[in-house]
Amino acid sequence: MLRNPKKETGIMTILIVEDNIFFRKALQTLIKSYFPSAVIRYAETADQVKETIRSTPPELIFMDIRIPGESGLTLTGEIKAAHPEIIVVVNTSYDLPEYRRAAYEMGADHFISKHAMGEPETRRIVGRIRHQLQNT
Repeated sequence: MLRNPKKETGIMTILIVEDNIFFRKALQTLIKSYFPSAVIRYAETADQVKETIRSTPPELIFMDIRIPGESGLTLTGEIKAAHPEIIVVVNTSYDLPEYRRAAYEMGADHFISKHAMGEPETRRIVGRIRHQLQNT
Protein backbone atom coordinates (compact mmCIF):
# COMPACT_ATOMS: atom_id res chain seq x y z
CA MET A 1 0.00 0.00 0.00
CA LEU A 2 1.35 3.39 -1.01
CA ARG A 3 1.51 5.77 1.92
CA ASN A 4 0.35 9.32 1.35
CA PRO A 5 2.92 11.78 2.73
CA LYS A 6 0.61 14.73 2.03
CA LYS A 7 -2.09 13.30 4.29
CA GLU A 8 0.51 12.52 6.99
CA THR A 9 2.42 15.82 6.92
CA GLY A 10 0.30 18.23 4.89
CA ILE A 11 3.25 18.68 2.52
CA MET A 12 2.96 17.60 -1.08
CA THR A 13 5.84 15.90 -2.88
CA ILE A 14 6.34 16.47 -6.61
CA LEU A 15 8.78 14.55 -8.77
CA ILE A 16 10.23 16.12 -11.91
CA VAL A 17 11.65 13.51 -14.27
CA GLU A 18 13.82 15.52 -16.64
CA ASP A 19 17.48 15.43 -17.63
CA ASN A 20 17.52 18.80 -19.41
CA ILE A 21 18.42 21.45 -16.83
CA PHE A 22 16.74 24.25 -18.82
CA PHE A 23 13.35 22.51 -18.85
CA ARG A 24 13.78 21.26 -15.30
CA LYS A 25 14.30 24.83 -14.02
CA ALA A 26 11.44 26.21 -16.13
CA LEU A 27 9.12 23.50 -14.83
CA GLN A 28 10.30 24.04 -11.25
CA THR A 29 9.53 27.76 -11.53
CA LEU A 30 6.05 27.04 -12.86
CA ILE A 31 5.36 24.42 -10.18
CA LYS A 32 6.56 26.64 -7.34
CA SER A 33 4.19 29.39 -8.49
CA TYR A 34 1.25 27.02 -7.94
CA PHE A 35 2.62 24.83 -5.13
CA PRO A 36 4.94 27.10 -3.09
CA SER A 37 5.26 24.73 -0.12
CA ALA A 38 5.72 21.52 -2.12
CA VAL A 39 8.84 19.43 -1.82
CA ILE A 40 10.24 19.03 -5.32
CA ARG A 41 12.44 16.06 -6.08
CA TYR A 42 14.27 15.30 -9.31
CA ALA A 43 15.09 12.17 -11.27
CA GLU A 44 16.96 11.78 -14.52
CA THR A 45 16.74 8.01 -15.02
CA ALA A 46 14.08 5.31 -14.79
CA ASP A 47 15.95 3.70 -11.88
CA GLN A 48 15.91 6.98 -9.94
CA VAL A 49 12.15 7.31 -10.54
CA LYS A 50 11.49 3.78 -9.27
CA GLU A 51 13.66 4.33 -6.18
CA THR A 52 11.90 7.61 -5.39
CA ILE A 53 8.49 5.98 -5.65
CA ARG A 54 9.64 3.18 -3.32
CA SER A 55 11.14 5.54 -0.72
CA THR A 56 9.08 8.73 -0.90
CA PRO A 57 6.14 8.38 -3.27
CA PRO A 58 5.07 11.69 -4.77
CA GLU A 59 1.53 12.86 -5.30
CA LEU A 60 2.44 14.34 -8.67
CA ILE A 61 5.00 13.40 -11.34
CA PHE A 62 6.06 15.44 -14.37
CA MET A 63 7.45 12.75 -16.70
CA ASP A 64 9.64 13.34 -19.73
CA ILE A 65 9.16 10.81 -22.53
CA ARG A 66 12.87 10.31 -23.19
CA ILE A 67 14.78 9.27 -20.10
CA PRO A 68 17.77 6.97 -19.69
CA GLY A 69 16.89 3.39 -18.84
CA GLU A 70 13.31 3.20 -20.04
CA SER A 71 10.75 5.14 -22.03
CA GLY A 72 8.88 7.66 -19.94
CA LEU A 73 5.68 6.37 -21.55
CA THR A 74 6.39 2.80 -20.45
CA LEU A 75 7.35 4.01 -16.99
CA THR A 76 4.10 6.01 -16.80
CA GLY A 77 2.17 2.81 -17.54
CA GLU A 78 4.02 0.95 -14.78
CA ILE A 79 3.46 3.73 -12.26
CA LYS A 80 -0.25 4.12 -13.04
CA ALA A 81 -0.80 0.34 -12.92
CA ALA A 82 0.76 0.10 -9.46
CA HIS A 83 -0.26 3.53 -8.08
CA PRO A 84 -3.29 4.96 -9.89
CA GLU A 85 -3.59 7.72 -7.28
CA ILE A 86 -0.33 9.36 -8.41
CA ILE A 87 -1.04 12.09 -10.95
CA VAL A 88 1.31 11.77 -13.92
CA VAL A 89 1.82 14.61 -16.37
CA VAL A 90 3.78 13.68 -19.47
CA ASN A 91 5.86 16.61 -20.66
CA THR A 92 7.80 16.41 -23.89
CA SER A 93 9.23 18.23 -26.87
CA TYR A 94 7.44 15.70 -29.07
CA ASP A 95 4.05 17.39 -29.30
CA LEU A 96 2.62 14.97 -31.84
CA PRO A 97 -0.84 13.33 -31.81
CA GLU A 98 0.66 9.84 -31.61
CA TYR A 99 2.67 10.75 -28.51
CA ARG A 100 -0.37 12.32 -26.85
CA ARG A 101 -2.45 9.23 -27.63
CA ALA A 102 0.29 6.90 -26.34
CA ALA A 103 0.65 8.94 -23.14
CA TYR A 104 -3.07 8.73 -22.39
CA GLU A 105 -3.16 5.03 -23.30
CA MET A 106 -0.41 4.45 -20.71
CA GLY A 107 -2.55 6.20 -18.09
CA ALA A 108 -1.12 9.73 -18.08
CA ASP A 109 -3.49 12.22 -16.51
CA HIS A 110 -2.23 15.17 -18.57
CA PHE A 111 0.10 15.96 -21.47
CA ILE A 112 2.13 19.18 -21.71
CA SER A 113 4.36 20.27 -24.57
CA LYS A 114 7.67 21.72 -23.42
CA HIS A 115 7.30 24.33 -26.15
CA ALA A 116 4.17 25.61 -24.39
CA MET A 117 5.67 25.63 -20.88
CA GLY A 118 4.70 29.25 -20.12
CA GLU A 119 1.54 29.28 -22.21
CA PRO A 120 -1.96 29.74 -20.79
CA GLU A 121 -2.99 26.13 -21.52
CA THR A 122 -0.10 24.77 -19.45
CA ARG A 123 -1.00 27.12 -16.61
CA ARG A 124 -4.64 25.95 -16.81
CA ILE A 125 -3.55 22.32 -16.57
CA VAL A 126 -1.32 22.98 -13.55
CA GLY A 127 -4.12 25.01 -11.95
CA ARG A 128 -6.54 22.09 -12.44
CA ILE A 129 -4.01 19.72 -10.89
CA ARG A 130 -3.63 22.03 -7.89
CA HIS A 131 -7.40 22.10 -7.43
CA GLN A 132 -7.58 18.31 -7.75
CA LEU A 133 -4.83 17.75 -5.18
CA GLN A 134 -6.29 20.25 -2.71
CA ASN A 135 -9.55 18.33 -2.77
CA THR A 136 -8.03 14.89 -2.04
